[in-house]
Amino acid sequence: MLETILRCPMCSSEAQHSRFDAVPDFVFHATDEHWSVNQCETCESLFLVNRPGVDEIGRYYERYYTHENETGTPSISGISVQSGIAKKLANSWRNHKYGSKRPSLNGLGVAAALAIPPLRGWIDAECRHLPTKTPSGKPLRVLDVGHGDGRFLKFVKEIGYEASGLEIDPKAVEQARAEQLDVHQGDIDAATSIWGDGYFDYITLSHVIEHVHDPRHVIGTASRLLKPGGKLWIECPNPNAQGLAYYGARWRDLDPPRHLCIPSFKALRMVAKEHGLNFDEQHRRPFVPFEVYPFSATASGHSAKSGYAKAAWAELIGPIRPRRREWLTLTFIKPIR
Repeated sequence: MLETILRCPMCSSEAQHSRFDAVPDFVFHATDEHWSVNQCETCESLFLVNRPGVDEIGRYYERYYTHENETGTPSISGISVQSGIAKKLANSWRNHKYGSKRPSLNGLGVAAALAIPPLRGWIDAECRHLPTKTPSGKPLRVLDVGHGDGRFLKFVKEIGYEASGLEIDPKAVEQARAEQLDVHQGDIDAATSIWGDGYFDYITLSHVIEHVHDPRHVIGTASRLLKPGGKLWIECPNPNAQGLAYYGARWRDLDPPRHLCIPSFKALRMVAKEHGLNFDEQHRRPFVPFEVYPFSATASGHSAKSGYAKAAWAELIGPIRPRRREWLTLTFIKPIR
């Protein structure tokens, strides 16, 4: 059964306008239904007006890449880093900064990362800007909400931190447990009974917040789970992205009906503040337009090549136009009182 949403899920404002009508599921083709997207006039978040309820949403994920990211494996501009030189290059910076011990190009790879800031920025974003040390000197306690196949948690464990995860998909939980990871099936509410409030130093929500029915509750619960001085890392699509301006209702990250609400920078800061979290930093994940635009271009009836051309321009202006970046990558800190 579909729900009709009259207020913005982020700020509860009734002031809104229609942004897109009758949008099909053009990403995964899980349904023939069409969806309406409104934009909040108070906080600028995008949200579905007619959305699947909690009991119905599962059927729209039958073709979803639950266990992988959008490209199946991490990539830079469409080049997989699961093999060859690209992988070793990325590992060089991971080993140097975070202390992993993966096959790498050693000093040559570190020099390349230092010489090419976007490359370094991409690798740090893949590592979710993890702190490299804690004030106490003890291993960081990290919770990944919506851990998927557990790739990030495996890295967290590898560098000596305490890695824990939550995931609603039982297959993903089984897969992560096969890697000897401490993961549990359930949503973020399960964390309180498993670990207790104030347990974690670092919590990550990687492309999770846009999928949940109550994003305010998720952020509030994450705040309770953090220790004073702990950080919440959130990454999600940006409702003010340049790609949305280019492709409109065929912007890939619109992804109805799975993306229920795409919160704005303003909304995330506001909700985090309401739950006792201070804004810490906006990070930049380079190369995202190269992942998003080719698909969006073909969905719009244009060539993938035209998408790459626009991606190159968006990547060029990304450092000076943070409001138009494709994704929001933000950290918030719980103050020490």
